[in-house]
Amino acid sequence: MKCLKNQLLTIVLGFCAFLASAQMHNFSKTAIYCSDRKNVQLFKASSVLQEELQLHSSLLPAFAGKPEGKDKPLIIVCLEKEITKLPAG
Repeated sequence: MKCLKNQLLTIVLGFCAFLASAQMHNFSKTAIYCSDRKNVQLFKASSVLQEELQLHSSLLPAFAGKPEGKDKPLIIVCLEKEITKLPAG
């Protein structure tokens, strides 16, 4: 249970830091990638991020099926232990 709390805290802190710097980025072509859509909490964090971006920028970023955004920026939502599995970018 403690491990899950630490992972959720990491997600929340990352999300807060992201929102703090969101005003400096152009999100018009951004997509969101959730590393594990079967993980209810992780997918909820991705959905809340999408809703917040829509609320504050009037843009609705789509969900990406792969963690590779060739021509457009990609926001990746994952657990810390999954970072090493993502393609280097």
